[in-house]
Parts: sequence; structure tokens; C-alpha cells
Amino acid sequence: MPIDTTHPEYKAREDDWRMNRDALAGERAVKSRGIDYLPAPPGMPAGSVSEFLEGGKRVGTSRYAHYQTFAEFPEIVEPALNGFQGIIHSKPARVELPPKMKYLMDDSTVDGESLQVLWRTMTREILSGGRIGLLCDVGSEDDLLRFATYSVENITNWRLGSKRTGEKIQFVVLREIREIDAQDDSFRAKEVTFWRELRMREGVYQSRVVENRDGRYVEVEPWEPVTYFGKTFDEIPFLSVNTLDIGFQYGAVPLSPLTKRALRIYRLTADYYRSLYNKSDPQVVLSGVMDEDVPTAIGGQSIWNFPNTDAKAAYLDIDGKGIPLQRDAINDQYVRFWEEGARLLSPGDAAPESGRALAKREHAKQVTLKNVVINAGDALQMALRKIAVTLGENPELVVFRPDLDFATPTMTGQEAFEWAQAQNAGFPISDAELHALAVRGGATEFTFEKTKELMSEDIPTELPPPRVPNLDNRDAVPPDEDEDDGDGE
Repeated sequence: MPIDTTHPEYKAREDDWRMNRDALAGERAVKSRGIDYLPAPPGMPAGSVSEFLEGGKRVGTSRYAHYQTFAEFPEIVEPALNGFQGIIHSKPARVELPPKMKYLMDDSTVDGESLQVLWRTMTREILSGGRIGLLCDVGSEDDLLRFATYSVENITNWRLGSKRTGEKIQFVVLREIREIDAQDDSFRAKEVTFWRELRMREGVYQSRVVENRDGRYVEVEPWEPVTYFGKTFDEIPFLSVNTLDIGFQYGAVPLSPLTKRALRIYRLTADYYRSLYNKSDPQVVLSGVMDEDVPTAIGGQSIWNFPNTDAKAAYLDIDGKGIPLQRDAINDQYVRFWEEGARLLSPGDAAPESGRALAKREHAKQVTLKNVVINAGDALQMALRKIAVTLGENPELVVFRPDLDFATPTMTGQEAFEWAQAQNAGFPISDAELHALAVRGGATEFTFEKTKELMSEDIPTELPPPRVPNLDNRDAVPPDEDEDDGDGE
């Protein structure tokens, strides 16, 4: 059976993923893409050459290469992503596993990574690529179940069943890049691309691996049912997770707005620094000078003597009025970059478990760190519970809950007072809505019904009677403060 390695939706998004990967890699990767990220200015045809004088000799270089040297890519994308990761993982997730699954705490992936490291990998990939895949794999050495992770670029094709049958996965194609020792040099390794196809065949989950050899796909691992202690699987144990959902839909890529701002700064700096260069180093214009009489040096220590008395030399200068505007445009992009980052840090949705699915649909356009963490945490818990079922354990004993304190808003007493005043003044907000605000602000953990029950209880109090002021002698000093009442104290 031939293999189709690419899904139609995949091709339309490759450039976006590559853009984020290059931005994370830094300036060298960005500049290696040439005109993809920094188009040549108008009037600069491809292959055009500029000439410079170096050591008295004319040296030619690509005008675009010279133009690209002025551009500076700001190294702010990776620090921003690392900062988000630091916020998300400031505290470890709460994990509860049954005895048979305890090994996953320290050895949860095929690469031997712990569950907390897997969790960090998931959030980083979702933030930078918008999606990650988890495949439950059977170890070839110890027959233990672990996870293999696949970035968004490596989930290349898939098909789901009908909605009537629950949209179960029919097949998935995954790209794997392996290092293989070079035949002519044992100290070097070469990267070879393979495709792993997972498919339901005759109601059983099977897998094969193929390699592209000169345009022809060759099976290197033929179709074979995947078994666990002799037992086959009745579904493909693969989970795809995006920013706000668990499934194969392409979600928003949280890092993309930041990357686009950084690339905008990159393009603006090319024109800005080129303008500064041209302003501080104006072009010399000569007329009436023969080629053999052209000066080979310039500056205060150079003397130009032209045999032709009609020869002229002048500077071609630019007025530079647009340079401040270019600088302002760059600063504006920096401000917008941090605004985009702050938007990800907004509290997001704090809906309870029963209303989480509805909340995701309502906030589909409001991707925040908190929403990403909630969704990714749900996905990892789901994957762990599938392992529990395979091992014969109670899936309800599996708990994976990431820490969400980083995004918990706090409600001050002043804010609570202002909301109550607004309600009394006629602002259309109910007691239940005010209570929901208090829950989100961390002022209470009780439900609205429990709060009303507590408020309605008649709690007896024993308070001292109020002190009656002495109206006949208002200026007198109270005897218990400055006068001796005769008891020696």
C-alpha cells in the first residue's frame, strides 16, 4: 500500500512553524533565510553588486548582502518563551499514580525523561508550534508503556472516522529523523528521515516504518500488530493536543504574534541603520575625472590632484529627516511585542470542570497561558488514564493537575467594596455573578449555595454593651487613662 505523507492542511502552515523555529534559533538562522524574512528594497535587483575601495583596490560585493548586514534581529523571542515556561513551571504539577504506574514518574518517555520533563516539553511545544502529539509506545527492552512525543512538524498526515463512530483515529503518519552512522566514517552520523504509519487494519492497531529512497518509499519495518503481553489494541494510542482542544485541529500558535513583531523589528533596523550609515558616510561624487585619476583614499590625510581643471568633487548627502521616524517605528514594535506577551499572561478562563468545554469555545480567540496549561494538563491526564486502563488499573486513581497559582487573580477589599457599591447604585449584576468574581479573585472557595447557607445561619454573638459617653463633661480625661482609681494599678 503506498503512503501519503502529507495532509492538505499541513502544507499551508509549514512557513509559520519554520518562522517560530528560526526566531527561537536566533539571528544566524533568520539571516540564512535571506529574502524570506528581509525582502530586497525596491531598486535593488537580485545579484546586483556594489563596489568599495579596500586597500586602494575596488572590491565588489552583493548589494543585498551589504544591505542585510545592517539588519539586527532582536534576541527577545527565546527569552520570552523561557520566561513563560518559568512562570508555568514555577511549581511542579500534582501527580497521583497507582502502584503499577509509579515508574512513569522518573521514566515516562522513550528517551528516559521524567514526567515533569515531559510536561515541560508539552507546554513548550504547544506555545511555539501550537500542537504536540503523544504516542503510547511499548518498550522493546522491558515491555513497559511510555510516551513518544512528536512536534507539530512531525505529525504529517491523519484521518478520523465519522462523528457517528466517535471520530476515532483511522490512521496517522509520523515523521521520524534518526541518526545513522556514516558508512565511510564511524565518527560521523547522518540524519535519515523515516515515516511511521499507524493504522487500524481489520479492527487491530498496526504499525509500519518506511523510508524514502530516491523518491521510492521502501518498507524497513513491515506491517505488524502492536501488542502488549500478547494483547492487541483496538484503537490507535495517539493523542494530539493543541492550544485549546484535544484533537487534530490546528489551534492558534501563541508565540507567532511575538515572532512577527520581532521580524518586523528586524526589517525596520535594516533601513534604519542603513540610513544612519548613509547620513554619516555620504557618497562622494566625481565628475570630469579619468579612471586612472580616481583617488584611492579619502579623508583628511588625502590630497586629490586632478589634471583636468574642470574636474569636480562633491558629497551626495541625504537630509535624514526620516531617521527619527524609523527609530520611533522600531520602538513602537518593541512596545507591541511586550503587549502581546502581556496578553498571554492575562488570567484567562477559570471555569469549573463541568463548564470547561463551553468555556474553551467561548474563549477560543483569547489564548492565554492559563488556558493552554489547563488544556495540556487535561490531555496528559487523559493519556495517563489510557495507560492505566491498559495496565488494568482504575483510571480514576490517576491525577495530573498543573499548578495554576501563576494566573490566579486576587481581589482586594477595595475592589469588593466598589463592586458592592456598583450593585447598590443599580449596576446590572446579580449576587451570583458577584460571588463568581470573588471565587476568581481568590476571596472564597465556597460555592454560591454554601455561601448563602453560611450567611443565613443565626450565629449567636456575645458582644460587650456599647460605652455611653459622658455628655456632661466632654473635656474630662477618662479616669482609667490618667487618674488613679485607688486600686493601686
